[in-house]
Amino acid sequence: MCDEQGILVISLDFELLWGLLDTPAPMNYRSSIEGVRRAIPRILSVFEQYGVHATWGVVGFLMRESIRDCSENLPDVLPAYEQNGLSPYTHFGALEKCDKQLLFAGDLVDIIQKTPGQEIGTHTYSHYYCMEKGQTKDAFECDLQKAKEVAAGREQLLRSIVFPRNQFNPDYADVMKKHNLINYRGNERAWIYESCETKKKKSIVRRILRLLDNYAGIFGNHCYPLSAIKDKNGLNNIRSSRFLRPYSKRLAFLEPLRLRRICSQMTYAAKSGQVFHLWWHPRNMGSDTERNLQNLQALLRHYLKLKAQYGMESLNMGEIGDRISNDKMLPENNKTPENAMERHPRVAGKEA
Repeated sequence: MCDEQGILVISLDFELLWGLLDTPAPMNYRSSIEGVRRAIPRILSVFEQYGVHATWGVVGFLMRESIRDCSENLPDVLPAYEQNGLSPYTHFGALEKCDKQLLFAGDLVDIIQKTPGQEIGTHTYSHYYCMEKGQTKDAFECDLQKAKEVAAGREQLLRSIVFPRNQFNPDYADVMKKHNLINYRGNERAWIYESCETKKKKSIVRRILRLLDNYAGIFGNHCYPLSAIKDKNGLNNIRSSRFLRPYSKRLAFLEPLRLRRICSQMTYAAKSGQVFHLWWHPRNMGSDTERNLQNLQALLRHYLKLKAQYGMESLNMGEIGDRISNDKMLPENNKTPENAMERHPRVAGKEA
């Protein structure tokens, strides 16, 4: 029997073209980025339908109005990456002629803000890479300051951060605490997911093993108890459990296996009273939108079954942080009826 409730956490990396400028041919993703305007309202509608809360890590640039607006609002220190092309500031000239809808989406941020249960977090101001050679702590802090500034313009107080390329740098923990960004999405514990520079993370061995883990679960269930979230730096490491890969026509025959794998992880979290953290990019649903939404709904129908049977709940990253701050996840701190959570009987077991 387990006295803790399982928790479903969802986070999305909202970046548009800003997250792809360092790829060899970013405009190859044009159709999926254009599809974001179609996909986000649909995703939000599904979230409302199933009572799902989520954190949206938003690149600060996309809340600006134009490249000129970005140029007039530069951080005091720019990242000096050794690898050419990583800095979006070097692309400003070329982006002047780019379709604004590929770069800016303040109107979509407004829609997200108005949807119940949705948290606006940051994906840094400039899609900042915290582990690439050449960048510094000062540049990172200046980037965060601008992210907070543009969010404040929309009356948003940032508390959660999703790092581009999942590059969490523990040396920057003090900067995060200074700016009250105490919740972050860390990586799964397996070595294939560890934080590292882009070149290393894209190695063929890592990519193959991550793909296999999506279908076969060779590295475990990637769930964890709330009590394991607080890291040694005093931050809340709300680790990823699974990237929701977009539908692939080439791998369509494996889709049932992939969805069963995710449902199995969710079931394990619900039965054992642990956290399951699912994430993706809105552009992942910009193409094959209907098929991807069908897959999302299938997963959320399973969540509702787990909610009914085991009391599983949906929280965004900010709400997880609040839960931890209030110490509600620790049984020893729930000694009185006034602060005790509703309990649901469940059977802890192996991953289904």
